[in-house]
Amino acid sequence: MKRPIILISIVSAAVILLAFFVILPKYEELNSKSFQVEEKRFEFETLEDYFKDISFKDEELKKYESEMAKINSAIPDRPGIPSVFYFIQNTAEENGISLVSVNSSSSPIRKIRKAGAEELKESDIKENRFSVSVAGSYSSFKNFLSVLEKSARLIEVENISFSSFGGMEMGSEMSSLPSEDIFFFDLQMKVYSY
Repeated sequence: MKRPIILISIVSAAVILLAFFVILPKYEELNSKSFQVEEKRFEFETLEDYFKDISFKDEELKKYESEMAKINSAIPDRPGIPSVFYFIQNTAEENGISLVSVNSSSSPIRKIRKAGAEELKESDIKENRFSVSVAGSYSSFKNFLSVLEKSARLIEVENISFSSFGGMEMGSEMSSLPSEDIFFFDLQMKVYSY
């Protein structure tokens, strides 16, 4: 009779040891893997929702392509300083104004809002400043400003100063105008780009 008790004890001990050292670690590993699978499933569902949302927003933006094209022309990818010079020169000539000089400089815009307070941080938007000097009549200058204001490119005139002709030598374009009708206008303006 002792034999079956010893055999049962050995088998029971073996089963307990087997359960403790083999089955329990495998069970814990299985639970861990199940938890990881659930985490990945949640991550996948979150990413799937995110991409659906992006796709939906992309479809919404396609409805506004003409408006986006206007924004892209107002704030282009590159500063295009030669094209701005050319535009200013042509606009001045079309409005009967002589372009005396144009100077430029560019700097990054440094404002970003964060948590209700302003924090200085360099942005992708560049600010190109121009100093433009022109000469002509007041009405021609007024037309020149109107064309600048209505242009597709975002041009901001910050400062205008003017002075009278005062006996300076006139160019050939303005020789037909009386000298008292001619003014020199100095403009400080900004043009934006990415």
